[in-house]
Amino acid sequence: MGVGIGELQIEDEESFDDPVSDFTSGYRIYAGFEPSRTFAFEAAFLRSDFTSKDGLPNDTRVRFSGVAAYGTASVPTGDRGRLMAKAGLLMGNHQVRAFNRSTDDSTSGIALGVSYAYNLTDHFALRADFDTLLLTDFDTLSILTIGVQIRFGD
Repeated sequence: MGVGIGELQIEDEESFDDPVSDFTSGYRIYAGFEPSRTFAFEAAFLRSDFTSKDGLPNDTRVRFSGVAAYGTASVPTGDRGRLMAKAGLLMGNHQVRAFNRSTDDSTSGIALGVSYAYNLTDHFALRADFDTLLLTDFDTLSILTIGVQIRFGD
């Protein structure tokens, strides 16, 4: 289980007259189950702050939050490192604020990502994650986080 903070890029070419591509801060909280050293299951909650785009009317702002379920495959890199590839499904919502109104719509999609964990001890690691979320109503969300991971058991 772990937590990470970082930066999220929202790219939306369909909801507005002009494409939105902007960065904002975000975070992820995750937990997983590792039946073997090379395969695991992971669930993550992802959320961004509101972002705004220059040139959009009335300070249009977009925020995303969602839950992803991944299957991960990993390979060791040296004595303490582990590189992971992730693929899974995502459900969430995005909120758009414009013209003094707010819309909140459900969305779903595919979540793909890579992670690298460096074990400081047997149960504590530093971890970096990069996820690309391919949603049905946004083109792409990308989130890069750096955080800590705590492992229980052997």
